[in-house]
Parts: sequence; C-alpha cells; structure tokens
Amino acid sequence: MRVTNDKMANQRIMRVNEEIRREISEIIREGIKDQRIKNTMISITAVETTTDLKMAKVFISVLQDEKKEEVLDAITESSLSAALERKRANQSAASASSA
Repeated sequence: MRVTNDKMANQRIMRVNEEIRREISEIIREGIKDQRIKNTMISITAVETTTDLKMAKVFISVLQDEKKEEVLDAITESSLSAALERKRANQSAASASSA
C-alpha cells in the first residue's frame, strides 16, 4: 500500500511541475513586456517542486548566450510571482462569473 501511495504522490508532483512549467512559460511569453526579453528564445526546461509544494526550482534556458544575464535579470525584476497571482485571480473571477 505504501508503494502505491508514494507512486501516486510522485505522479502528482510531476503533474504539478508540468503545470507550473506551462504557466511560467505562458507568463514569460505573454505577460512580461520587458524589452530585454523581446525577440529572445526562452524555454522553461524543468520545474522541481518540493513534496510539500511550498517551493519550486525553475530551470530556464536562453538560446542566445550573450543575452542570458540580461534575460534572467528581466525575469527576476518582473515580479513573476505577482504575475502568477494576477493570473490566478483572473481565473478565479472568470470561473465564479460562469458558475
């Protein structure tokens, strides 16, 4: 029984990681208007979430080596967590109005 629970927990974490990866990719693509990111190929390659879901490590790849530091600075300064909160609030409002 324990093995099954561990397997289910690992699958859940994997699904959460993938959803976080998709959301952050979308926010970087559509929500951050910083000129340092414009015309730059950015990919979220992986997300590792702690089992308690309190922390996540996000792995980012930037195609143009010369722009890596600039892009990372832009993402860090963009308040990505604030963008995630706004998106979550908008989704909650939309689902509440359709109910």
